[in-house]
Amino acid sequence: NQKVLQSLDATAFRIAKHIERLGYPTILIPAGPPTDLHEPGKGMWGWISQRYVAVEAGLGEIGLNTSAMTPQYGPRVYFGSVITTLDLEPDPKMEKKICLGETCNLCVEACPTGALSVAQGPDGPVGVIDKRKCQPNAQSWGLMTALRHIRDMVVEPEQSRQLDLLFSEKTWHIWQSFITHVGIDGMCGVCLDICPVGKHPRPHSLKEKALAVHKDKAAFKERYCR
Repeated sequence: NQKVLQSLDATAFRIAKHIERLGYPTILIPAGPPTDLHEPGKGMWGWISQRYVAVEAGLGEIGLNTSAMTPQYGPRVYFGSVITTLDLEPDPKMEKKICLGETCNLCVEACPTGALSVAQGPDGPVGVIDKRKCQPNAQSWGLMTALRHIRDMVVEPEQSRQLDLLFSEKTWHIWQSFITHVGIDGMCGVCLDICPVGKHPRPHSLKEKALAVHKDKAAFKERYCR
């Protein structure tokens, strides 16, 4: 997914440069990092919410998995943004419902950490995500993993053990994640994978099998949690 984000940023950069050549100030909003770091425990936040911008631009709606989804690709889509003073005619917001909601509920049921739930919003059921539960799977080699690893080295009283931690396989994984972004985000994606919305929805016969696999909490903990 990092290659997709890089491609989005490159495309947005070309668009921004073209608009600026027309004489209108323009700002590129990255599709991925860099981001702002909120207070400890609140995680990383983008400069703007790309998913809500996409909804306002008429590209789709927010599903129960709390991701933006489109009729063509469901939630398996990324967005980039350009802010400009150029006067553009906006598209209307999409009125058609895309997410199947609680009649489907696969994303909520399949989440390996139980991070998704449903609450009643002003216009009907809405998805709610507990980022503290989601983060260990989605960012298995992200910032918190690195900070905990550094903490373990700092508080270790034995120098030999400190060196073991420093030159451990975990340090190697963290370093690779920092330079490639692999493992920093987008590692889980169960709620995106299992969603039946899109041009090529998952055949019904596979839904139960997929749900059974995704609900194997022990298998997901072994694969993702660090």
